Amino acid sequence: MPSQKQKSALRRLRTTYLHGHRKLLLLTLGAVLLIGGTFVALALRGQFVQLGVDFSDIKKRVDPTDIGIGVSTYGANALMNETQRNIEHQLDARHVRIPVGYRDGKVTSSATGGSTDLDIPALVALYRDWGYSVMITLGDRTNDADIQPGDAAAIIRALGTEPGISYSAPNEMGNLGKSTREQIDTARMIVREGKAIDSGFKLWGPVDAYYDRDNIKAFARALGDDLAGISYHHYGMGETSLSTATAMEQTSAYVREITDIKADMTALGRDVPVRVDELNFSWRVDDGTPGGNDRFFTATNTVWIASALGHILTAGGQGLPYATQAGALGMMIEPGEFNPDSRPASSPMPGYWGIAAYTGGGIWPHFKDSIYASTSSDTTSEIIALNNEAGGHNVVAINKSEHSKTTELRLEGISEGTYQLYQSNPKHPYDAPKLLRETEYTPDQPVIFTMPAQSISILVVSPSPR
Repeated sequence: MPSQKQKSALRRLRTTYLHGHRKLLLLTLGAVLLIGGTFVALALRGQFVQLGVDFSDIKKRVDPTDIGIGVSTYGANALMNETQRNIEHQLDARHVRIPVGYRDGKVTSSATGGSTDLDIPALVALYRDWGYSVMITLGDRTNDADIQPGDAAAIIRALGTEPGISYSAPNEMGNLGKSTREQIDTARMIVREGKAIDSGFKLWGPVDAYYDRDNIKAFARALGDDLAGISYHHYGMGETSLSTATAMEQTSAYVREITDIKADMTALGRDVPVRVDELNFSWRVDDGTPGGNDRFFTATNTVWIASALGHILTAGGQGLPYATQAGALGMMIEPGEFNPDSRPASSPMPGYWGIAAYTGGGIWPHFKDSIYASTSSDTTSEIIALNNEAGGHNVVAINKSEHSKTTELRLEGISEGTYQLYQSNPKHPYDAPKLLRETEYTPDQPVIFTMPAQSISILVVSPSPR
């Protein structure tokens, strides 16, 4: 708790700023605090950024299941491995996507090269017991495109159509040479089989490997009222390697894509949700990055995923990063070739904390249902403010640049109270963000802190009871 002299010093700093000099003071002189009778100069080096949140201005309504995760069915899974089960439950990503096929008379994984012994009905039941929504991506015999008549019906009968369970067309059929017409024909076959079981059955799609606006519109037009929602994939890179700065800059593309899709659906008379149900920094390690894309194992992936999910949420979409375990693309460690730092099996990868920025990861509260107006003076500093399930608010501040920043955050439309500041350490990207500060605030006093290069900061705000 700051002393009275410290508070007076901070007020003097604020007054200086309001007269037009504070920015210069912060950048060149630092802030001087009286601590235990000793003056300590806090050298606030790097860039300066002003962030703001207005908690009286709700910009978007969201749902706690709008952020989830893809269950790859590779490596360990939550059904058969207790360590994996605990780390997935801790992440609290409440929407899971599972590839499911009908193979040798069993409803099991349809992932290429995945286990055909996995008891998918039991795995789905586990997630449903947790209260999660489950998206079933229908696949089949040998790959994602060869689903046969009667297979969808067998899967749907085994898993049911209760609220919280949904189904999508097969995965990335275009990548397997299927035309738009063939994708639509397959979707219609699935719908017919689904409606024979449940007359209200609807299907997500087209599950494209990348954003293809024309294909999405054609699929939606063909399915008509049987369309449950739009599903597509978007990775940061994969065909060619991008610089970190370029990859970070392009996370805002999700806003344009989701906005355009929603406009197209409105024009077609379809009010349906939009989901990016595969995303990650790259869709492969060997994407042209010299030596392989090792940025999966650094703070870069934490920040990229947090930024991508923030843009998806603010655009009114849903985001499910790929995947639980999938080598370098996993959110949890899969032992073997893609574990260069010899981390424990099923422990968090850096990308895990990009999801946890919103879901809490068992450390801070999960986001709830509202996004508030926010501002940033810098394009490489992003902020998303949401209410949380503990009755307060979470402010996620993201420094996408490779430079540290002195940050001034103003909170408006809220009463005085307390806040906790958590922050990731880019030097230790596998570790959870640490609690740096827990103190009181007043709306007229900005929160000042340093954001390290490529880091996330989570401010958990708890207003005082009125």
